[in-house]
Amino acid sequence: AVVSTQSGHYGRGKPPNMKISQGIVVAVLIAELLATVVIVNNEENYHPKKKKQKTKCSIVCSGTTGRKDTNWVAYQTYGVYTDVDISSCQFKHIPNIVTTLEGKRHHWAVTGTSSVYGATKDTFRIYIRRFNLNLSIPKNEEWNVEWMAIGYNC
Repeated sequence: AVVSTQSGHYGRGKPPNMKISQGIVVAVLIAELLATVVIVNNEENYHPKKKKQKTKCSIVCSGTTGRKDTNWVAYQTYGVYTDVDISSCQFKHIPNIVTTLEGKRHHWAVTGTSSVYGATKDTFRIYIRRFNLNLSIPKNEEWNVEWMAIGYNC
């Protein structure tokens, strides 16, 4: 981050050293990329055998089903569900999955937004329920599942 005064410079009226500022930003980004992902527990209690592999095998993968692409399917009276494909993450075992529902409006009043069903290393399902919910609402309001999965790829 570059700190500046209203005049656009710091200190004694000298312009900031952009090389130093850019170097700090690059250093912070590299530190973030090298951060260790530690998985304390997972669905299958799987841990790579070698401690050195543990962090090399841990990945964070995230995505969305897409506002216009989510395939909502009617379920019972006031529900819908969608299957989420996470196979591109190439997990070797069932990951830990966190979800949320995003859209234009009305998704604040539903239940099930963080309830993951039938998780495998390649897919999971999420059910959404609300009074008077029909298939047109999630499609018209562009509801989509945003997710993050944390697991092992070796």
